[in-house]
Amino acid sequence: MTGKIKWRKIDEQKIRSVIRQFNAKLRRVERTDPHLAPYQPQYLNANSIVKELKKGTRQDFNKAINRYQRYLREGSERIGETKSGVRRSRWEIREAKLDIATINARRRAELKRHPPSTEKGTMGTIASQNLKPRKDTTEEIPPNRWNDFVASLERQVLMSGGRAKAEQYKANYLKALRNTQFGDTLFYSMIERMDAADVVAGYNENERLAFDIPYGHEEYSLLAAELAQSWYDIFKQKGYRLSKREEEVFQNQQTLFELFANS
Repeated sequence: MTGKIKWRKIDEQKIRSVIRQFNAKLRRVERTDPHLAPYQPQYLNANSIVKELKKGTRQDFNKAINRYQRYLREGSERIGETKSGVRRSRWEIREAKLDIATINARRRAELKRHPPSTEKGTMGTIASQNLKPRKDTTEEIPPNRWNDFVASLERQVLMSGGRAKAEQYKANYLKALRNTQFGDTLFYSMIERMDAADVVAGYNENERLAFDIPYGHEEYSLLAAELAQSWYDIFKQKGYRLSKREEEVFQNQQTLFELFANS
């Protein structure tokens, strides 16, 4: 099932119950095995998790339930250690490995459905580049990067395939803009504020948003003006709003782009 979940009262009761059990186990470990406490996962915030899951699919919901229930198994709180010296609960290290396996399974399935093609012009697209297998670096990540590493994995896995792809597509498009020196423009910040699904939909609706690296001052300014106007229109069409000050900044940037292009 890939459609948005039809949220039921029983769903809320179930996820909140699992979260209560998860947090109760954390408290129990702190009380009965205090030497293990520093290596346990953080307490779960039920309200934020429920809010996120309501945006997802039934598949996302089931993944979250299964994920948190695995911590309830006996022994999952015991200390594990990676080759790089990260010491965490066995549950957390195992979940990181499972997350990478899940991400790669999704990418294989997507490549099978949409193989990169030179004939179709998709060999070098952002989307196809993102479908390369992700290396399992669980044993290599240093302790000071571990928390960000697992948080990133969890966000990707707990989102449905479609949502995950949209988020990654948005991230890659923004990266492409930064690499083309458009990172300090107002239209870049507009895209940042948009929902990933709106970014993908807007891109698919406007062929002018695909771009190559510009060569020369004039080409850069023309491209900047075109991208800015296109994203501005999409931003408005999707129901987003700029402040009065931002509207002024946008119009000033457009004027500068046009002046540079014609100079």
